[in-house]
This record gives sequence, C-alpha cells and structure tokens, in this order.
Amino acid sequence: MEKQILKTLDILRSHKDSEPAWAEIVALCRAAKKRMPWDSLPTPDIERDARAASQWLSAELQQQPNARCIALALDTLNMEDAAYNVQFVGTGAGEPDDGQVGLLFEEDATYGGQYLIPGLVELHQVYSQENWEEAFTLCDYVLFLGYAGIILTAALRQLPAGRNFLAALGFFDGDLFALGRKTPDGFTLICR
Repeated sequence: MEKQILKTLDILRSHKDSEPAWAEIVALCRAAKKRMPWDSLPTPDIERDARAASQWLSAELQQQPNARCIALALDTLNMEDAAYNVQFVGTGAGEPDDGQVGLLFEEDATYGGQYLIPGLVELHQVYSQENWEEAFTLCDYVLFLGYAGIILTAALRQLPAGRNFLAALGFFDGDLFALGRKTPDGFTLICR
C-alpha cells in the first residue's frame, strides 16, 4: 500500500482542480483492487465539503492565533459515535519550513475542534460494507487520505490571506505528511 500512498500524495501535489484529482485517486484504488464494485461509490459533493471545511478552519485558526504549524489529523473510527473525522491541532513549535512535521506535535500541541467531512462519511458507508472487505484497508487509508487531502487543500486555498503556517495532514496513529504552506500569496502544496 506504500506505493498507493506515495501516488496519492503525488496526485494531491500535482492537481489544482479537485474533481480530476478525485477521479485519479479512485482510479488508483480501482487499479489496486480491480474486482471491487467501484461504480457503487457515491460522487461526493466536493464544493459543499470544501466550503464548509474552510469555514471550520477559519474559526480554528482564530482560536489558535500563535500556531505556526497545524495538523489536520484524520480519524476513520469516530465518524459515527463522536461525529468527527478530522481533528485540528496547532503548535507554535518548529519552523513552518520544517519537514519533520510529526515531531512538532509531540510536546507543544494544542488540540482544537473536531470536524466531520460529510463526503468521507458517505464514502465510508459504502466501502465498509461486507462486499468491500478485500479493499477496506486500502479505502480506509488511501481513499480517505485522498479525499480529505482534496477537501482540506481546497479549504486552505479559500482562506483569506494572512499569517504564515505549515499545514500537515495524516493520521496521528501513523503517518503525518506536510500538506502545504500558507503565506500571504496563497496556499502552496508540498505533499511529502
């Protein structure tokens, strides 16, 4: 699955438009698990999800005005009970250029709000069915990471110009990737 993870990051980095990026992520998963009923996956509402996520991120950033690095930690396990799939975490530690993002959140992390990306719930309701068992791990990592990356990148691009910060994306119990850098000039993807 490491190959699919690296390819997902490459897709996020190389696409400015969300819909072609999403189509390519689904194609990546389809190529890895050809026998799955890929046509039964819903087409999530990217615009809806990005707009709502941008409003959430804006509020979270106001709550943590000194955060120079933020992590958008994905959680595939709490969508039903706790009703969230993203946790905001900020830190004033490190430099926004620091590539070792995981280390920045070990000591000086301030946990913010939690958020539910509806499209992830809609996708999870399909790929968590019994007939998807063979592809569940792939979907719960690559599809989840890819769609969240698309939505949160679009949301970060929609934020007004302001302070500089590094945004990380991933799973706190596993991989955390540098997603991109927000500057007064906009949001630049890194995806490493």
